[in-house]
Amino acid sequence: MAPQTHDPRFLAGLRLFYQGHYFESHEEWEAIWRDSSGAIRSFYQGLILIDAAILHTQRGHWRGVTSLLKKSLAYLDDCADTTEGMDIRRLRTLLRNYRREAVMLRDGHKQTFDPSRIPELIVAV
Repeated sequence: MAPQTHDPRFLAGLRLFYQGHYFESHEEWEAIWRDSSGAIRSFYQGLILIDAAILHTQRGHWRGVTSLLKKSLAYLDDCADTTEGMDIRRLRTLLRNYRREAVMLRDGHKQTFDPSRIPELIVAV
């Protein structure tokens, strides 16, 4: 089986994500998203919304975080369980946990965000 080839913009976006440059990561993925259609377009839209949710998290805008994560999950529901080498089933679980925490913060049931809720994006190469 041949190794999966990834769009260089996808990999650039991942590197930026890993470095904590979420806006720049979003920009890389948005360029691919514009050129895509179908489930792969939903995949990139989901990633873009994760970046936006993290930026809102950094600002403590919990209403925005919960909304963005809900939208991201809806887009990722259109994707196969493994897309671009990423375990989407695992990612959905992590995002649901992240969203649950954001809801608690939004509703005043919790005061401090647990940064371990920000999902790692792991890609098999």
